[in-house]
Amino acid sequence: MNMEFLSQPFATRRLGDHLRDELASARWAEFLAAVAFAKRSGTVHVVSGLHSFARRGRVRMSVGLDHGGTSLEGVEDLWGALDGHGELYAVHHTRASGDRVHHTFHPKVFLFQNASEALLIVGSGNLTQGGLYGNYEAGVVFALDLVDDAQRTFRDSAVRALDEWADPASGLCTLVDRAALQRLFSEGLLPREALMGPRARAGGATSGSGGAAAPLFAPSLIPPAPPSPPTAPVLIRPVSSELPPPSRPGRPVRRRRRTGVVVPTGAPVAAVHRVLYIAAIPHHNGEVFLSKLALRDDPVFFGHPFTGLTVPKRSGNPAYPMRDPDPVVDIVVYDDTDAPMRAVSSHPLNMVEYERKGEIRITVPERMQDLIPAMALLVMTAGDPTSGLDYTLDFYPPGSPGYGTYSSGLSTAMPSGGRPGPGRRYGWA
Repeated sequence: MNMEFLSQPFATRRLGDHLRDELASARWAEFLAAVAFAKRSGTVHVVSGLHSFARRGRVRMSVGLDHGGTSLEGVEDLWGALDGHGELYAVHHTRASGDRVHHTFHPKVFLFQNASEALLIVGSGNLTQGGLYGNYEAGVVFALDLVDDAQRTFRDSAVRALDEWADPASGLCTLVDRAALQRLFSEGLLPREALMGPRARAGGATSGSGGAAAPLFAPSLIPPAPPSPPTAPVLIRPVSSELPPPSRPGRPVRRRRRTGVVVPTGAPVAAVHRVLYIAAIPHHNGEVFLSKLALRDDPVFFGHPFTGLTVPKRSGNPAYPMRDPDPVVDIVVYDDTDAPMRAVSSHPLNMVEYERKGEIRITVPERMQDLIPAMALLVMTAGDPTSGLDYTLDFYPPGSPGYGTYSSGLSTAMPSGGRPGPGRRYGWA
């Protein structure tokens, strides 16, 4: 057995190079793989080789759908490259009744083999551009001689795991075909990349620091991924061509609460939107006012109506409706170069409705308050229920690249409340 430690992003040969070379090699008869996430930024580097390999050997792949980290485009690329000459499974863990722990399908295993030898790659890289080339990743490449009993036994243990992750009878996975893609998309398990959260689209947050103090982390120039090659011929008509463009579905009959917020009666129980864009003006106490117009647009996005009540700080003050339990969020505040200045994970977010004004306010942690400038762009993205997160909150200052990217979503003017200067705006995706 020969072993090679695989590191990124500075190694001469990164995970993407290994996969590209082995898919092009005629020595292998079979390719088995399992990954947690796949996006077009990664699949574009392997589909041509996968398309060719599937016509001369056996291919079976399992791709996870947890955390909203896999896109419709990524899975569609793999399915189209196989074109009926291999098996592709979508994997998603569903919690059993009473299980309060969030479990994630998270392996990254790639196995090439023939009758006498095998190449096994086990590591941390997904089928994303970051996982294949740009992220800091690690793994091990095992070159196995299958004539040797111990090495063959080692290979067999990997095959057993890959078999388990591609067994529809287990209830963990489903074979990807046109009907499955349609259903996974309609149930929100396989989103279009245009509707994924900003960090999910980018394939990971950028490292860095900000503020007046010297940065803790010096920037490193990471070798770029090779230019995106042309994709393999896709002989299957893409499912995305048959799907309607993102739009707001029809609304049910409504009734009014005394807050003036319009609340749907009965169904639907799902939010209309996945992402809220809004200009934020944090107050000295850390409160960020969200739009009452946005609340009327999509109450379910905010988990409204709220079931809890605040505890007044002073006797005689009213109690206000609050979301209970607190939604769990990740928060990142970026500087004017889109480098994260501060981040918190799994933070319980205080979310209160002030009924007199019919508005919702959220409170950011004290250590973030001074870092968020007036009119910063808040990108509030609903989380995948399986991830354990209710939202991710990303704050971009005016003039930053992120602000430029997402400010086009600020489509609706908000009342100024008599404040001077440009008014706030919000929008949806």
